[in-house]
Amino acid sequence: MNTEITHKISILDKFTSILIFFGLILGIGLKIEIDDLNYNKNNQNLIIIVIFTLFIILFIFSCIRIFDDKPILKINENGVFYRSSFLPFLPLSQLEWNEIDFVELKIVRYSKHSRGKGLLIYKKNSLTPKTIHLEDLDYPENVVLNIFKKHSNFLNSINKTEIKNQH
Repeated sequence: MNTEITHKISILDKFTSILIFFGLILGIGLKIEIDDLNYNKNNQNLIIIVIFTLFIILFIFSCIRIFDDKPILKINENGVFYRSSFLPFLPLSQLEWNEIDFVELKIVRYSKHSRGKGLLIYKKNSLTPKTIHLEDLDYPENVVLNIFKKHSNFLNSINKTEIKNQH
């Protein structure tokens, strides 16, 4: 079985981030006046200038991401490759199978109000796991789990009652 799993950012997600940052820039831009951007004249608005500049930079990165067609996650017989940064066109970080201490299937928190199944990948000599949210992938869950079971120490510690309560 020679299966490779790849996950890319959808076009919808790319345009959503562009619209969000454009809206923030527009919202701040309509609130400030030209005199507010003069640092020498008004020292108190430094925070507004920094936030406005940060949103412009994030907007530019979001626009550049449209042209980045590289996957953000790739799993194959060589290991797990993942994008470790928001920045576009950076190479994927590689985690070979022999570098993985163990993989655990758990219910993980996506945001403040949502939870779902996730794979926590523990690298040897590291306490912080890399989390893969299974609901984000366009592959059947059993295909993803079989690859990890084949190549790594796999712990199935998911609590069945939490799954039933989640639905």
